[in-house]
Amino acid sequence: MQKKKIIIFLSQPIDKRNLQRFGYYSLKKNFQVEIWNISGLFNKNINKVYGKKSQIYINNKNFLEVNSYYQTLKLIKNLKKIYFVDCTTYKSFVFGLIQKYLVLRGARKINVTSCLLPEEIHMSKKEKLIDILFNKSNLITGVISLIFNYISNILTKFFYPIPNYSFISGLKEKLSYSPKTKIVYSHCFDYDLFLQENKKKKNLIYSNYALFIDAIIFDHPELFFNKNYNKDPIEKKYFSDLKRFFNDLNKKFNYKIFIAIHPRSNNLYKNKLKKIFKEKKFKIIDGQTAKFIKKSKLVISHNSSAIQLAILWKRPIIFCHHNKMKEYNKKYIAGLSSTLKKRSYDIETAKFSILKKDFQVIDKHYNNYIKNYIQSSKHSKLSTWEKFYEIFKK
Repeated sequence: MQKKKIIIFLSQPIDKRNLQRFGYYSLKKNFQVEIWNISGLFNKNINKVYGKKSQIYINNKNFLEVNSYYQTLKLIKNLKKIYFVDCTTYKSFVFGLIQKYLVLRGARKINVTSCLLPEEIHMSKKEKLIDILFNKSNLITGVISLIFNYISNILTKFFYPIPNYSFISGLKEKLSYSPKTKIVYSHCFDYDLFLQENKKKKNLIYSNYALFIDAIIFDHPELFFNKNYNKDPIEKKYFSDLKRFFNDLNKKFNYKIFIAIHPRSNNLYKNKLKKIFKEKKFKIIDGQTAKFIKKSKLVISHNSSAIQLAILWKRPIIFCHHNKMKEYNKKYIAGLSSTLKKRSYDIETAKFSILKKDFQVIDKHYNNYIKNYIQSSKHSKLSTWEKFYEIFKK
């Protein structure tokens, strides 16, 4: 019997982490799975930034790197009655039309939500305009870009076909779909990590520590997709103030401070953190964020989606920001913290006091967040892709 064909569209590099996250290893036994990295359709710099090292799997016949719409059209012209999953983080008018074409040829579109975050993390159109007005050096360009993006988003959304199926992570997402879409109550990808980690019995040798989830605010690869990106001049002050903040926590609560490095960090950035936080009270954690969140006394975050693991394990959480961060970063942090009914501490000033009561885990707030954004199914025992297999195996 011929296996069903599934194409998973990504706008990220095809590497081991993404093959795991987006279900390739789970689905390949029972389906004919292809992963298409179409990031070149949205921004030619994406693959350049991640480099060839991130594309080590590209020689596999099931993995394609697509860099032009012409190449895409050649690849899809003979496709019929396939399943496709749009896991890209960008949208374009032409890619919407390509999806329409696939649907007209009998393809079934499936949405799988990897991460759902509160709407409050996004700047409103009014806030964006105010931010542009204060940035006088870019005033005219900024206003034109804001208007163009607004019109473009409306047109693009119109041409995207509605999904036949949608695996939703939180109940807040349900209302955004047409009645024609079959809703599958599921969960976000971090919940998959939660399930995996709960199966492990090996205990950590560490116990009395606070864990900071690093978000590579100044060195995230996506920042360099823009050729004109210049390093933020506040970086040095940010790390100085962050270190003072950590020292205060260490002195007051006697916690060691562990720093979980972002999975997209390069070696240059890792070495930079090791130099800044070289004292014995600090420890750099690389690739084991979930495990260390689970046993932490306290989780400290800016705007990392990994905070969802801390919520699932009901760990105490505090948020922090720097007053001189970009407005969109501060808005993101404020949106996350306010949804959990928490405040965010400005690390630029030392004029605040963190009390033990600030570490409170209020079940009502955590449970509401889980229901609305992390886990729409009350009894999620299967991983996202195990659930996917159960639905489409017939």
